[in-house]
Amino acid sequence: MLGESSQPETAIALFVKTPGLSPLKTRLAATIGTAQALRLYRLCLRCVDQAVDRACAQNGRLRPYYAVAEPAAIDHPRWRRRARVGQGEGDLGQRLAHVHETLAQRHNQVMVVGVDLPWLSWTHLLAAVAALREHEMVLGPGLDGGYYLFASRVPIPETAYTQVAYSQPDTRAQFERLLSPLGSLAPLAQLGDLDLQDDIPALLAAAPRYRTRLQRRLQRALSAHER
Repeated sequence: MLGESSQPETAIALFVKTPGLSPLKTRLAATIGTAQALRLYRLCLRCVDQAVDRACAQNGRLRPYYAVAEPAAIDHPRWRRRARVGQGEGDLGQRLAHVHETLAQRHNQVMVVGVDLPWLSWTHLLAAVAALREHEMVLGPGLDGGYYLFASRVPIPETAYTQVAYSQPDTRAQFERLLSPLGSLAPLAQLGDLDLQDDIPALLAAAPRYRTRLQRRLQRALSAHER
């Protein structure tokens, strides 16, 4: 059996925006207010950070990064606990492509993850790494037709990211079609993310049986805005 040191390194890029420098959760803020939307964003981010920390404790070949939206915030105190990489310019597809290519030059495998995921667990992250042993790519499907995680051990052309229309009911299906010539794609468990107040009932219904203390705190915060 191969030792851990001989296993490939996997970069995990968490796509973040910096409070006070970029608008955050604008569609959610439109219904519950900016302050409450920011509070939920911060709680989601803390839960995702916790999941990444636990995954890294279990697998020493994971290399976590914050992919920071604002060039001026690369050295912001909020992001200093991890290595950082800039998202670059352009729309979401261009920024995803930029981060993926940047980290692919440093590591064998690259994983990109959203941070508005109340129920992301370290087990999802380790499952993605495990799936890359037998598949070229891994995709975490969202409840809204998008995806919350993508990982690969093969080069991904920029067009696979940029030819996708994001925030659409068929975003994931578009992405999967563009990825199909590149190898096999393994699915992860489906997870919901937080974009709208209307997402909250489905998120609460999907709450896992076993939650961290921080996830229970987030669950209470979400419940306050259920309608």
